Amino acid sequence: MTREDVLRIMAEARARGEFLDLRGLDLHGLDLHGAGLWGVNLRGVNLQGANLQGADLWGADLQGANLRNADLRGASLRYANLQDADLRDADLRDADLRGAFLRGADLWDANLRDANLQGADLWGADLQGANLRNADLRGASLRYANLQGAIGILVVGPVGSCGGILIVNMHNDGPRLYGCDYSGATADEFRAAIERMRDDQRGRECRAALAFIETWTAGQKRDD
Repeated sequence: MTREDVLRIMAEARARGEFLDLRGLDLHGLDLHGAGLWGVNLRGVNLQGANLQGADLWGADLQGANLRNADLRGASLRYANLQDADLRDADLRDADLRGAFLRGADLWDANLRDANLQGADLWGADLQGANLRNADLRGASLRYANLQGAIGILVVGPVGSCGGILIVNMHNDGPRLYGCDYSGATADEFRAAIERMRDDQRGRECRAALAFIETWTAGQKRDD
């Protein structure tokens, strides 16, 4: 199937007032840059290596889709269903993933630099080696996510009665602090977690992040 085929079928479906259903198709390597694929059913579709740069995938159903090595730079994936999707090595720089459902997604070595992940659900997602530098993680759920080796972040924890974590994300204007289920944690518990990390020699980012957390915990102590 070609780009022209997809766009034609989509136009015909919308002319009939229907949503496009492309479940299970093989679209690997296809050039769909800038395509308006909002709301399209792409469950289980093979989009490996596809060019989706700047595509509009708002609310699209991509559950279980193969997006490995796909170019999704600047794509809109707001409220998209990406549960269990394969996004290994995908390029998601500047992508809009606000409110996206990414539970169980495989984002191993994905590039999420400058991506907007506000309110995204990343419960149990695999983010090993992913680049999260300057990504916006406000309100994102990262419970049980695998962040081992992720770039541009520092994970402090577990702390609190729920075994929660603090995530320090490096932004262009300095480190920012995000929390994940750390209710009940005290400033002393955060300080103890920091002490356990003092031998970490990951350079400037680690030092800046630790200084930021120490300032934050000092403020918490004053509020106690």
